[in-house]
Amino acid sequence: MRRPLSVLMGTHRWRGYVVAALASATLAAGAVCGSPGRQAAPTVPVGAPPSAVAGAQTVYVPPVPLVVHTPLPGAAQAGLFADGITNLATVSTTTWKTYSNSTYGFTFKYPANWSLSETDSAGHYGPNGEPSYPLHSVSVTNPAAEQGANVPGKNCNQSSCIGPPPKMLGFYVAIWNSQCGAAGDLVVSDKWTIDGKQGSRCVLQSQNDNASRFTYISFPEGDGINFLTVSLEKGRGVLPSEQQVLETILSTFTFAVASTP
Repeated sequence: MRRPLSVLMGTHRWRGYVVAALASATLAAGAVCGSPGRQAAPTVPVGAPPSAVAGAQTVYVPPVPLVVHTPLPGAAQAGLFADGITNLATVSTTTWKTYSNSTYGFTFKYPANWSLSETDSAGHYGPNGEPSYPLHSVSVTNPAAEQGANVPGKNCNQSSCIGPPPKMLGFYVAIWNSQCGAAGDLVVSDKWTIDGKQGSRCVLQSQNDNASRFTYISFPEGDGINFLTVSLEKGRGVLPSEQQVLETILSTFTFAVASTP
């Protein structure tokens, strides 16, 4: 059996971009491996960051269990990103747009100048009929003009340069079959409440860039298999005033009654 690309290429969560680059050359070959009537799913490998999920076109990679590490000693743990930043005020959402999803039952607001991307893998399956994950994903990220760039030898080294760019902010909602399904160094694992509903939270930091943080908050779906996961991402150098916008997006997230898929 062919080994997953996430294993062949390493477990670093940002290798998803490398796999994406290979998609055009391998997607067709992957489809040949599928059973009749099945289509190899355009998805990202397990361990890819949230920002590599929405809009990505890569070969199907079966999900693999996440190896959960012991939380880092001395971690601040307070705040959404467990970095000690707390009590940020919300910003005005008067001019913001609203995204709603009646299938999976959620809605949120986001700044009008942020980029939105959405994917749906319904009807896509792996070689043995495995569902393609995430089943659905939507992301909003701050404008590229507000982000910095990774410059080797200047603001990052060889390993940290493959992490998110400075000042990057991302908000994502996806349907996964696991919780905290990404690689990274675990900072804290606990509970977090959104819209009056308690979910399981894990905070990770990039394995080669301890200034980049990723927060995952997962809620079980009614099918007993999948989870609706809200994830947030910030690159290094993000100021509290910039993080306010990201946390305000989270504050607008609400659960709604989902229609029958």
